[in-house]
This record gives sequence, C-alpha cells and structure tokens, in this order.
Amino acid sequence: YQQLRALGLQYGDYFQGVKQILKTKEPINEVHFIIEADERLKKSKVQYKLHPAVLDSLVQPLFYDVIKQIEGDTNRTTLLSEFEEITFVEPWDFTGLLKGVAIVYPCKEDLQHGLLHAEADIAIYNEEDQLILKIKSAKAKIIDSSLIEKQRDKLNKWLYKINWLKKAHEISQETAKVTHDKSWIVFGDPYGISEILIDRMMQAGMQTILISPAERYDKVNPQQYAINYALESDYEMLMNDIFATHSGKIEGIIHAASISYNWSEPPLTADSVEAQQVFGSISFMYLHQRLSALKLFEIPRLVIVTNGIQTVGIEKDIAQPVHSPLWGMAKVMFNELTQYNCRYLDLSSNPSLEEFEQLIQHISYPLEFENEIALRGKDSYVPRLAVHHQEEYNYAEKKKQFSAEGTYLVTGFKGLGFHFIEWMIKQGARHFALVSRTGEAPADVLEKIARYTAQGCAFNIFRADTGNYEELQTVINLIDNCMPALKGVVHAAGVIEAKTLTDLDQQGFLRILNPKVKGAWNLHLLTLNKSLDCFIMFSSASTLIGLSGQGSYVAANAFLDTLAQSRKSMGLPGMSVNWGVIKDVGMVSNEADLEKYARAEGFEPVAMRDALEVFHAIYDSEHTQIGIVKLHAESMATYYSSLAKTQYFKGLLKSEDGQKAQEKKFSVLYNALQSDEERSIALEELVMQHVATIVKTAVSRINSAMTFKGLGIDSLMAIQLRNLLEKSLSLKLSVAMFWSHPSIAEYADYLLAQLESHRTAQPLQTPAKKEVKWFVRQAPNEEAAARLFFFHDAGGDSSLFASMTQALNKVFDIVTVELPGRGHRMQEVMYTNVHTLMDDLIPAMTPLLDKPYFVFGHSMGGLLAFELTRELEARKLMLPVKLFVSSTPGLTTYSKREVDHTLSDEELYEMFPYLNPDMHDDKEWHKLLMKMLRSDLQLLANYQYIKKSPLTIPVVALYGNSDDRVSKEQAAKWSEETSQEFRLIERPGAHRYIVNDTHFLSIMLIDEFNLVDIPVKSIH
Repeated sequence: YQQLRALGLQYGDYFQGVKQILKTKEPINEVHFIIEADERLKKSKVQYKLHPAVLDSLVQPLFYDVIKQIEGDTNRTTLLSEFEEITFVEPWDFTGLLKGVAIVYPCKEDLQHGLLHAEADIAIYNEEDQLILKIKSAKAKIIDSSLIEKQRDKLNKWLYKINWLKKAHEISQETAKVTHDKSWIVFGDPYGISEILIDRMMQAGMQTILISPAERYDKVNPQQYAINYALESDYEMLMNDIFATHSGKIEGIIHAASISYNWSEPPLTADSVEAQQVFGSISFMYLHQRLSALKLFEIPRLVIVTNGIQTVGIEKDIAQPVHSPLWGMAKVMFNELTQYNCRYLDLSSNPSLEEFEQLIQHISYPLEFENEIALRGKDSYVPRLAVHHQEEYNYAEKKKQFSAEGTYLVTGFKGLGFHFIEWMIKQGARHFALVSRTGEAPADVLEKIARYTAQGCAFNIFRADTGNYEELQTVINLIDNCMPALKGVVHAAGVIEAKTLTDLDQQGFLRILNPKVKGAWNLHLLTLNKSLDCFIMFSSASTLIGLSGQGSYVAANAFLDTLAQSRKSMGLPGMSVNWGVIKDVGMVSNEADLEKYARAEGFEPVAMRDALEVFHAIYDSEHTQIGIVKLHAESMATYYSSLAKTQYFKGLLKSEDGQKAQEKKFSVLYNALQSDEERSIALEELVMQHVATIVKTAVSRINSAMTFKGLGIDSLMAIQLRNLLEKSLSLKLSVAMFWSHPSIAEYADYLLAQLESHRTAQPLQTPAKKEVKWFVRQAPNEEAAARLFFFHDAGGDSSLFASMTQALNKVFDIVTVELPGRGHRMQEVMYTNVHTLMDDLIPAMTPLLDKPYFVFGHSMGGLLAFELTRELEARKLMLPVKLFVSSTPGLTTYSKREVDHTLSDEELYEMFPYLNPDMHDDKEWHKLLMKMLRSDLQLLANYQYIKKSPLTIPVVALYGNSDDRVSKEQAAKWSEETSQEFRLIERPGAHRYIVNDTHFLSIMLIDEFNLVDIPVKSIH
C-alpha cells in the first residue's frame, strides 16, 4: 500500500483488504492474493452483498506490475475505468478469508496523453477453494505526466546526427616555415589518379616514396616500389626494405590506394565490391599490421585519402560506398591506436586540382583537433557529432504507414529484426518475406509468427545467403510470383566479432563484411527497378564513434551509412539507423560482461521498446542516417581520450574548463620541479590519484611499490587509467606499458622518460633509475640482514615475484634482476648469449654483495642464477648463502626442443599455456609477451652447459608435480651440482606453480633464512 501511493492511491484502513500477495513465474503472469475485510466492514454484511471497499480490494492486484515499473513519487492519478463483466458464481460472503488469482496483462503506455493502461482478469475463491466471483477485464488508467517528459527526454537526448560544417584552413606564418626534410610513403591507386597527388607533393618540395599496385613485389628504386596489394607478404618485404633504407627519414604514410572513378555506371556486383577492398580496407589492415610488427620508436603520421564517401558540399555528387569500410576502420584506428594520430580526408567523387592543392596543405599543416575532413573544390568541411532535437509531433497525425497490400523483405529477423517487424505490424504492414541463411526460425519467433498469422498477417521464410546474388535473386522472383508486390526492405542481418585491428585477418574480416556489405549491395541492385516505400538498414552507433576492438564491424556498418546516402542522392528511399546498445535483445541480453563494457565506453544500454518508440517518433522525418543511442559523453570521453579532444566530439561535453584547469595545474607543477627524482615522485602521486579514482579507494591506501595487477587493475580499467593519464599529461600512451612496468614506481619512471624525451625532442631513452638499471626494488630495506635476488622466467619479468615482496620485505632486502626487453628496460636490446649477459650483470651487482644474500631463480631464471653463482666463484666474489632453482631441469637434461624459438605460436601456447591469446584481453601486450619469449628462448638455445666442479653452497630444487616439462628426476639432477646439502621440494601445480604458491614460498624462504647463522633476530 505504500507503493500504491506512488499511483495516487491513498487507501485508508477500510480499503486495505489485501493481506498477502505474490506473483508466480513471469511467463504465467499470475498474481495470487488473500483478502480479509476490516472487522468494521464485516458488520455491514446485512446492508451490502459486496461492500464497495471489499470490491476495491479485489481489483487492487491489477496494479501489481505497474508499481514495479514506475519510478519515484511522480504526481499521478489513478482511475478504475471499466469492468467488462462481473459474475457471481456461488453465494457470496465477504466476511471470511477470500483467495484471489489475477491474470495481469502487460501494461500499455500512451505516451502522447501520458497514460498507463492496466488490465487483469480476476477470480475469487472462498476458504473452501470454491470459485465465487469472476471479473473479466478489469481496467484502470494511470495519468502520469512524467511519461510525456520521458518521451520528450528521449527525443532530446537519444538522437544523434553528424553535421558537416565549412571550415577555413588558415596557415600561420610560423607554421608555414615547416620544412620537408623527410619522405612520405604514398600508396597509389590502380587508376593513376594519385599521381596528381605525387606531382603536387614534389612541386611543394615534399619527398615521396611511391608504392604502385602490381602482380609481384619489386623494388624499382629507393623512391619507388611495386607490390601486390592482396598479398600480406608483400607488405612485410616493403616495410622492411623502406625502413632499412630510409631509417629515421620517414615523415608519414599516405594511403591513397582506394581513390577511384565513379562506380554508379555500370554498378559493381557485390563480389566486385568485396574484391575492391584489396585497395581499401584490406590494404590498410595489412599496412597497419606490418607497421606494428616493426615496433618503431618514431611512429610515422598516417593519412588516409578517399573520394566520394561523404555527401557534402556538392549536391550532384552521389556517395560512393565501395571504400567506406576504409573510412570506418580509420575511425577505429584513431581510438584504438592513438599513437598514429590517424587522419582521414575525403575528396569529391571526381576530384579537382583545387582539392589536391588543398590536400597538400592539410597534410603539411594539419588542422588541430580535426581528424576527419572532406575537401570539395576550394572548401574544407569538418564533421560534428551532435544531439538531434526532434520537433514535437502528434501521434494521431502520423501519415507515414506501411502498406497492408505490399510485401516487406526482412533479413536478420531472429533478434532485433522481429521486434521491428512487430512495430511494422502496428503501422499497417501485413505481408513479410523473411530471409535467413538457414531458412529456419527459432521457436520463440515461430510462436510469434503463429500468433500474428491468426490476426491476419502472412509470413514466408526463405533460405538464402544475402551475400549471394543468385540466391537472393531467387527470393525476389518468388516474392514477385507468390506474394503481393515488394514495397520495402529492412536489412537487419549482421554478425560481429571483437578483434583489434592488429589481430584481424582477411578471411575473418570479409566474413563480417559479407552479410552487411554484400547483402545490402545485392538488395540495392535487385530492387533498383522496384517502387519501394522504404529501404531501412540496421547500422550501429559504434560507427559514429569508431569503437575499439570492432574494426571489421564498424567497417561493415560504415558501408550501410554511405549506401543510404547514395540511394537518397539517386532519388531512392534509403535510411541507415545507428542503433545503440539494446539490453534486452541480442548480444548484450545474453552476455552480462558486454553491458559492463558498454557502460564503461559511454554507451548506456536501453530497452528495445524504448528505442522503437524513438524510431516511431522520427520515422516521418525522412532521415537518411540517424543514431538512436543513449550516450554518457563524459564516460565516453574518459574511455576515448583522443576522441574527446577532437572538435568532432567536443560539442557533446558539458564543460572542459575544470579538466583543463587540472591539466594545467599539474603541468605547471611538473615543469617547476628541478630534479628527475622530484618529477618521478610527482608522477607517482598522479598515477596513484587516478588509480584510486578507478578502484574506488582512498589515495592514502596506495603506495608506489604496489603493482597494477595487485590493485585489481584489469584490461578495462587499464584503458580508463591510460586515458586519464593521457589527459593529464597530453601524452600518447600504450596500455601494454602498464604490464611491462608493473608497479606504480616503475611506471612513473617510464612516464618520466616519455615526458623528458618529448620535452627535449630527443629519441626516447630509458632514464637513469634510482637503482642500477638491472634491478627492480619495490620496497628497498637497507636495514635487512640479508638480500634476496630473484631471477624471472623466459618471457617473464619482475612482476612474477611482486606478490611475495610484502611478506618477505621484513626479512630481506629484495632485489629482482630484470633482463632487457621488458619492464623498465623495454627499449633495450635483449641478450643472445648467457656469458655476455653475466659480464654485464656482475659489475652492476657487485656493490650489492655487501651482506649475506640468497639467490632464487624460476625456470630460465634458475639457469641464470646457477651460471651467476659459477661466475662469482670463478671471480672469487662473495657467494650466495644458498641457491634456489624452481621449475628448472638439471642442465644435463635440458631439451633443445623445449627452447626452440622457431616453434609456431600454437606450439608455444601448448608449452606455455599462460600465453594463450584467449587469456589476454590486451592483444598489444600479448604480442610483446610473445616477442620476449622468443628472444629468451633464443638465449637458452645458444647456451651450452659445461661440466665443472660442483658448487660449494647448498642447493634447493623445487618443481610442480603436474609439470610436463620438468620431472621429479630432472629436478633431482641438481644434486650433482653441489658438494653441500641438497633438498628436493615437490609442490602442487604445473610449470608456473609459483604464481599460486606464494604463501608457501614466502614461509619457506623465511625459514631458510632462520636456519642460517646470520647475526639478526629471527623473524616468524
């Protein structure tokens, strides 16, 4: 009854007759309740056969569902409006307990009038379970003014459009002084149009390296190459050759391979559209992947040039969708790989010389915070993502209806698509041709089809691959022969696969493009001669943003957006709807994690019913492309920090004054500091503040020795942290660096190096660390009586031992040896010879051999710890108190197969399961791990064990009892390497048992310390 007050129902004691109420499982929609009249009402039995207050109580369960879906205490008025029929079945007595069952129908909203309609059928039973009363169709109206506001809010905040604005390109005198002392790599088109660009660049004094399409790879001269754009291997040879010949002399790369002539006459087939991707999206994919593989210190600028994709500036231009997937991929790259600062410029369908002149200016002197530009004649146009405010309308006056006499072809009807069909039925559509690859429909869809068929609708399900022209043509012919005339198309088919641009491959990429791109193009071609009322395509809001990890999906949807523009330019119906995240239909409804990620990226999931209400409101307005999506711009700006700085996105943000003030405040503070140590501390504090914000804890509870993984930072949080730091520092950063610099202190040193290199404009160098560069010391303890040196495994780094530091730090001064090529030494060349490594390590280590110490090595680290001890003994330096080798086979039993760096990735995953890509969300970091592992394996492969005299210190060997790479017998072989005590310890787990065994290892190491006669109080 407290909840009913939200409906304006202020029931007094007489009317509060419901004593118990519950609802059964949702599909049944039954509400069970018990009624007991007030004692004072029972005395009126003589005057009333059924007291009005009791009758009111009997129908109150009608509101059970309504009170579950309303929000707050909005001003509402509720009226019981109708009982279709009341039947007394048995003699009535309301003085005893009454049992009731209500069949509650879904509540209906009338948004125009601000009404909720509730309805239920109710049956009442006496205490003997005899039916005594039936109420058929009890109805109520709830007048709720908030519904009108709710709908107005949707129309004002859920609609997004891209608006193009003319913008002058002014070049300051200072900017115009830029010299062209480096070369631009230009990927030319197969028609020779880009030769005009080359000619204009040379006239402007710009140096070029031209790449031309050919059958096979050819290095014509250092300034001209030819490649087969379809062969990935040609890109590898090309990039290797160019960056070997022109190292440090590449300014940027211009991808102009997709520039083409107008495709409208004659129209391409869908197979031809797919084949053309070799010069656009697929070429761009291969180019990026080879660039990433080079791991360049100086990242070249990346400019993508297309033509005719955007309909702006020239009215007669017909949009050319063939290479629009490239435009979509470029938007993804801008967010996913911010270091490239990718820019994309679109010329008109038939580019003029003026546009090429403009293009040179935009390449040489790019507009700040403008990464998308359309060049039309002498004019430049820039896009702005903006909220579209739909004008108020009257539902009753909507004129655009679907024909009850025509057929509507719908693809992708199993999820989102069938909800749309139900909306179409409400607008008058009655005949549907449903197309799917299997020709089948799931049970829930068949159930709905049966229900609507009974109401006069007709459905035919056809089996066809929309990407296959012949199969789809057969469907169109069948519709022409067996159904009413085709009047409309709804193309909702599509598949999605989350992959970074780096991980895409041609086969997988084309598989995602097939249903959307080829399907839409085939539908377009096959209906050109038909008089259609509508041609609606289901695109995605991800295309408006360029969603990271969805390169192929965004590329496919970008094609739909451009095709809609193209059809409108041709005088044909065309509409592309950029749907946002729908929480109750499709992927998000089945994957709980997807909703979490969507919210983090700034997309707020909405119900399909609400999204369709918005579509209903705007369908009359003839939109060609419209986004129906609920965005939280501030969250999106945090997740996509580079996007947030663009003029394209900035208009959605409330105010940047506060953020700019914070950024300026830190910048002023940082620049005022005199020493690297002070700057490093300031950076540590900045990182700790941002980490505290993300993990929702007090800054005081975080210290610089803590690791990101230890603080619970996952891949999603790492992206948020990266973006916050990019904002604070105005610096491009990579997520992978959090894992290679695992502690806050290490990462702060990395940031210091980055900032100093930017400030001095010098090539990146690793800064001098507070300790010698070989070592990581999370929490130095100079007062400790002994030191403990850790050596990590192949492909690993110092973070392997981070979780043991806190427990061991009370006893030992912990020093982890970190090899080059990882962590804070990421930019250093890795070793290929163990003895060279020792020659460099021991001089750095000698100053730390000033007190008793222990050495612990895991896997490869065990071999290095052993060779270190041998070398120290040979140089007559202080030896360890004890040597611990973990998951390291006796070196006489080492298998060269185990350390073969030429094995395939799949074979390495089998040997090193923790490196399986399925276990790593961050693909960039995974590639770095694989690179480290292969280099470390090469180091081990080059190692030759030489039999020498046993060590003169005790040795402890540990192994996992499930390790298929190190057996008990192999571990026991270490007994031959010492003349002193040897212990063999078996632990549960596989080769990397250490990760889950830190508690035991910490206690064991402290116990070993206590067993040795070192002048210090034992610690337990």
